[in-house]
Amino acid sequence: MDLGSTENPAVMRFAPGAQEVFRDWMSGVQVEARGNGISSVLESHILKMPKTIASLALLFELIDGGRFEVGDVSTLRALEWYEYLRSHANRLYAAGETMAEDGAKLILDRRQQLPDQFTVRAVHQRKWAGLADRDAVISAIDTLVETNHCREIEMPDTGGRPTVAYCWNPRLPKEGA
Repeated sequence: MDLGSTENPAVMRFAPGAQEVFRDWMSGVQVEARGNGISSVLESHILKMPKTIASLALLFELIDGGRFEVGDVSTLRALEWYEYLRSHANRLYAAGETMAEDGAKLILDRRQQLPDQFTVRAVHQRKWAGLADRDAVISAIDTLVETNHCREIEMPDTGGRPTVAYCWNPRLPKEGA
C-alpha cells in the first residue's frame, strides 16, 4: 500500500474490535480525569492521552507491517504504554505540586518579613530558597490563595502596568502558622 501524498493521504482506521477496546478505554480515562482529587494540569494532560495512544497504536501497526487498519494487537500494545506514561505524568505533576506547597509553606513561615500587602515582586526579591524564579513564587502564592492564607486585592490604577497584590488572612495567628 502506498502511504499516499499530501493531496491524497492514506487513511487507516481502527479495526472494529480495536475501535471498541479503544472507546471503552477512552471513556474510562475521561471519567478518571474528571474525578475529584486530580489537579487541573494533570487532568488536562490525561485528557490528551487518547490522541497519544491512538498515534502509538497507528505507529505500532505500521512498524508491524500493517497498511489497512489498526488492529487489536497494536491497540493493546499502545494501551499498555498508557500505564507507563501515566505513572511518569503522576510523578512529574506531583513534584510540581510539592514544590508549590513547599514554597507556600516557606512564604507563610516568613510572612513577618513581608509587608501586610505584598506582591510577587516583593517575595521574589528576597531570593528565598526554592523561590528563585518568578513562576515558583506565583505557584506558591496561588497555593496560599487556594488555602485561604491570603487573598488577591485590587490595587489602584496608577497608569502603568496593573499590579496584583495580596494581603494575609486576618485570622492567621500573628507568629507562625
